[in-house]
Amino acid sequence: CTGHCIFDNFVQQVVVLHTRPFPKNHTGENISEIIQNMIQEFNIPDYKIHAIVHDNAANMICSVEATGFHSLTYFLHTTQLAINECILDQRYVKNIIVNCRKVAGHFNRSPLAYTKLYEIQRRLRIPFRQKDLFWR
Repeated sequence: CTGHCIFDNFVQQVVVLHTRPFPKNHTGENISEIIQNMIQEFNIPDYKIHAIVHDNAANMICSVEATGFHSLTYFLHTTQLAINECILDQRYVKNIIVNCRKVAGHFNRSPLAYTKLYEIQRRLRIPFRQKDLFWR
């Protein structure tokens, strides 16, 4: 959970307020309880909370409504949902994505192909994206 504020001199500040394991079910009631406990723990007066911003998930909407604070959904999350529904649900777009993933998968699984691709991109001065490292 993050806090966003603007000081009197109009300097914006963003701080991480709360990161904890949440082993309970992610119900609106449980999330609301966590939000309210966090607000109390940090002694944040209600009048300083103008809105709680969250995604469009039903449990988040329910949890914020239960707190009594103004609820705002992420604009970008709503936009992403619209894109997924309108564009990515089209068969030809899905086929393109599937084929791109197959090609990318080939280079990720084959050290020889990966090295060859790197050499070609370096020779053509095409920026090369490093493989992501995953720790298991």
